[in-house]
Amino acid sequence: MLRTRWLPLAAVLSIPLFLASCRTEESAVAPTSTYDGYGTARGAAYERDEGYPPGSGIVPGSDGVLVTLDAPPEAYAGEPIEFAVRVVNQTQMTARKIQIQADIAPELQITEAPEGQWDESSRTLEWRLDSLAPGGEVVLCFRAVANAPGQLENCVDLRHTFGVCTATEVVAPSLECAVSAPAEAVLGEPICVVLEARNTGTGTAIGVVGSLDWSANLEGCTCEGQPLEGVSAGGAPSIQFGDIPAGEIVQRQVEIIARGAGPFHVALHLQAQPNLVTDCSAEGNVLAPQLAVEKRGPEASYVGQDIEYQIRVTNTGSGPAYDVCLTEVLPQGCEMCPGPDGAAPSANWAIGDLQPGESRDVTFVLRPFQEGVLENCVVATARGDLRAEACVSTEVFAVPAMHIENLDTPDPVPVGETTTYRITVTNQGDKPTTDVAVQVQLPKGSEFVGGQCELAQCSFEAESTSAIFQPVGDLPAGQSIVFNVTVRFLEPGDMVCSAILTFAEFSKPVRAEEGTTVFGREGGGQ
Repeated sequence: MLRTRWLPLAAVLSIPLFLASCRTEESAVAPTSTYDGYGTARGAAYERDEGYPPGSGIVPGSDGVLVTLDAPPEAYAGEPIEFAVRVVNQTQMTARKIQIQADIAPELQITEAPEGQWDESSRTLEWRLDSLAPGGEVVLCFRAVANAPGQLENCVDLRHTFGVCTATEVVAPSLECAVSAPAEAVLGEPICVVLEARNTGTGTAIGVVGSLDWSANLEGCTCEGQPLEGVSAGGAPSIQFGDIPAGEIVQRQVEIIARGAGPFHVALHLQAQPNLVTDCSAEGNVLAPQLAVEKRGPEASYVGQDIEYQIRVTNTGSGPAYDVCLTEVLPQGCEMCPGPDGAAPSANWAIGDLQPGESRDVTFVLRPFQEGVLENCVVATARGDLRAEACVSTEVFAVPAMHIENLDTPDPVPVGETTTYRITVTNQGDKPTTDVAVQVQLPKGSEFVGGQCELAQCSFEAESTSAIFQPVGDLPAGQSIVFNVTVRFLEPGDMVCSAILTFAEFSKPVRAEEGTTVFGREGGGQ
């Protein structure tokens, strides 16, 4: 405890009679007197009862915290007297729990002490300060009135402590997360999912890591272009977010493939130090495009005739079908013709994208070149392994068609000379003909000289008025058989040779006639 007594000597302190202001403040100021390293105050000579060197109302402490009591050296009885208690911390440490107590002379009556607690019974005025910073100063003021003349003694005691303090900021990071996914996805297409981790607290969330879970109709793919960790091992895919400072957001982008139609969900579980966990999820629906293809064409046609087919492809599903393509599988025995607009024939059509319920039509033409059943199919495909197929069968018939030609050489012919009738039978149809037979009726007034069958092995029988060739087994389409018959004319005149063709595919005989002019030796026309 430090104590001093106040003496009414003018040389002790040099302060105004009345203080300019009475206030409490804290600031770094220079001391009011000169001190040595031990806090000794140097001033007018006065021996204090504690044995300190002479001072001027200054209470030094070896720890460097000083207190002074300022008062006028002389005052009038009955008039207010201004007192100021000054506390100065000259150390480099904060002084704490400071208690200042002033013992007031019995002759003084306290009239005002705004910062202090007055105790009438002990006649003490007390102030308490929580702390005083290094270099800080506090001025505590009070007023009193002296009831009678005389020397008044007022003393001030100072108590305080020094302590070592440390500041610890207590933080509380907090995790929140969000999963953003489209409300609708298309089967077989990637779904872009955005994962967001937010630190809404104070302090850094350390080592934030997320684990993903999704519905069975989804399949993990990549995160930020890299394969997802943990997918190949069959575990929950792991997403690294790192350390997240307070108030910051970290996002990761994941691609997931829709493998099945219907509702889907993606869930994210986040955890970090210290003991932070949170969960979030998003839901949507996988739409499934579906291809349906129809093909129409005639049930029957003929060799060499153009056959028109119509194709319609429709998206009957709930989602868009991308990159739709039609491919015609051409059967044998036909060729594709140019389109109605003259476009080059093609067996592939790029349809493009089809929205749900949308259709596209394609028309093409085939030309068969052989008889039989023409079964042709079209295949519709789209992105996501979509496929549909439609087939139609057309029975193609071949039409038999035979042509017979009868020519004589030479013509005209003199009586007694010969001419040869060349009979050519051609299969102009689209299928082989069978049992091809020719009967030649000789001209009147002629006699049979000889017969021959070219390009085929055949025999004949000659009669007085005709030559009959035995039937040929079959004659392929586009091929011909030549029958030659030579006769000698016995009389002049206009002669006619008839060739009669029969074959199994035709119900009536076909006749070809050739006229020959026969004249007498004398050159006459008889």
